[in-house]
Amino acid sequence: MLSHHLFQLLSFSLKSILGATAHKTKELPEVMRRWQMVSGCLFITFPALFIVTSALVNTVILRQSSLRSMTAYRIIFLLNVFCSFHLLARLISGIMSFCNIKFDPAFNGVIGALLLSSWEASVAMVLVLAVFRATSIVKSTVDARWTYLQITVAVTYGLVCFIVFLTPEFTIDYDLNESTWNFVSNSASIATLSVVLTTVTLSTNFLMLLVYVATTIFIIQKVHF
Repeated sequence: MLSHHLFQLLSFSLKSILGATAHKTKELPEVMRRWQMVSGCLFITFPALFIVTSALVNTVILRQSSLRSMTAYRIIFLLNVFCSFHLLARLISGIMSFCNIKFDPAFNGVIGALLLSSWEASVAMVLVLAVFRATSIVKSTVDARWTYLQITVAVTYGLVCFIVFLTPEFTIDYDLNESTWNFVSNSASIATLSVVLTTVTLSTNFLMLLVYVATTIFIIQKVHF
């Protein structure tokens, strides 16, 4: 009971702070509302912790010239930036769920675009890091131009996704009942885009798996033979 009243107090405080930019939605059944507040609290707490962690890691990378000059840590730095964008969007999702409010549709559209595009860019950047580490293990030297080209492609892919998700046809909004982000439209274009994104993401993860398996086999052979 005490925790429920505490949640209500925190929810009221956030609503008061965000009152100028958000509007309250219809009341939910008590069980759903409690679950919504718990999930919102988790969406606020964990992203906030990981954003701070990513910021600390990037601060160390920036302050250490030995790390800053290494390609692997440059990739990690960018990966942390994309992950932080994604976590920030998750944190805002948590605020909406916790307070049972919706922000302005235009603002929600930007946050939704940031959420999905930063995720796509993060997946691409992880693949770049995997390829770089595998190449550096197999070969004594790695062509920096090839690595920077991969980084450019990953960043460009994320920016393109962000721009696409900002267009009216592919607008994304937050569903309070499901605590998830969904496309506003149900057009055939949305279905096609979903298939394309799913294919790209699964293909990227499959390539990462192949890279790690091949690298592991190479290391085992090198150690034993």
